[in-house]
Amino acid sequence: RVIDGLLRSELPSSLACRCLPAEYSSHYLAGPKRPIIDVTYEAYEHATRDVGQASTRHVKHLIFSYSFRIRESEWNEKTEGQCMSGMPCRLLELAGYRRSFCFRSVEQGGFTAPGLIEDREGARDVNGILRPAPPFWAGSDGKAPARSEDSLLVSGTRRVELLPSNFVVLNDWMIIPCNVQVWTYIPHEPQPPTFRFPIFQSVVDK
Repeated sequence: RVIDGLLRSELPSSLACRCLPAEYSSHYLAGPKRPIIDVTYEAYEHATRDVGQASTRHVKHLIFSYSFRIRESEWNEKTEGQCMSGMPCRLLELAGYRRSFCFRSVEQGGFTAPGLIEDREGARDVNGILRPAPPFWAGSDGKAPARSEDSLLVSGTRRVELLPSNFVVLNDWMIIPCNVQVWTYIPHEPQPPTFRFPIFQSVVDK
């Protein structure tokens, strides 16, 4: 009862997932000389009466990352720690894009980063990660935010929508949910690397 009382006061959320009384008592009162004690859960039924099952999380928006944010640490920093597990995937050639070093960033003195280019003739498959958009990203109506309110938008890029059917998920136990919108960010004006905007080795290594 003492243990039950402590758990109830200190870890109330544990009530929904704790062992049944018989299991619980045998774990804490093991041994040949264990005392005869009432191990019924006097508080268990009362405390868990209003506990509901965990609700299903419905994803409405996925973000396709193919550059820096493909790394969980980079994405976690951008999303203020509200990072959810992603799905390794491949954007198929039929989507009409190819990956190239074409995005000029003014950070760190200026460099050229990978970006997607719309190119029907030279389109290629592009590997990346699909992640649920962070909770704060969508508007109050659940729709994608306006450009001026898009917290993931980087200067010099624009947001485009991609068809879920143009993706192949690389882990066969993962699937893209139904009725979901997929977004990504591409350079507004793709430009090749120059001496002023070189390709950093650290970017290649990522």
